[in-house]
Amino acid sequence: MIWHFVEGFYQRKGDSTPKNETALKYTVNFEHTDHQIEFIKSKKSDRWWMKVPILTKKNKKLNRHQLVPCSYNDYLNACNEEIPERWMRAYLKINNWGENRVV
Repeated sequence: MIWHFVEGFYQRKGDSTPKNETALKYTVNFEHTDHQIEFIKSKKSDRWWMKVPILTKKNKKLNRHQLVPCSYNDYLNACNEEIPERWMRAYLKINNWGENRVV
């Protein structure tokens, strides 16, 4: 068990939160709406994330975001005008739009 821990420790990529200099940013604009999704790809590990906006309680303005892991296929779906299911689930969960939502 200790060997697995040590092996994992030395094999890590160090990109759990991508920085500007180690990541590529892709913005997908949806043609018929004013919505867009920003994707981030690590140059080190080829991992993908997407930014999911966090709505504030005041005025419902977008001012923060959360990075959600995703795949290259999620990026391709967005390029084909399809909102990725992971993005939608994360958006609903982060902004408390589930069945038990308190208004």
